[in-house]
Amino acid sequence: MALGTTLLSSTFLFVHPIKAYLTYAFSHAVEYMVFVWAFQHRRYAQPLAHHPWLGWALQRPWLASA
Repeated sequence: MALGTTLLSSTFLFVHPIKAYLTYAFSHAVEYMVFVWAFQHRRYAQPLAHHPWLGWALQRPWLASA
């Protein structure tokens, strides 16, 4: 993680700052989406007593991805 953060932050020295910022923001968005996906699939792996709509949607990957 430290190496990746250092390399990503060093891009500000070699690339246009706006391009570097967009790259940084995109990579953070991707890692956040992976974290949320993993949390939701662990949380809603078993049916819950109150049958939340998110659990229903996660059983249909095409719907959850939309």
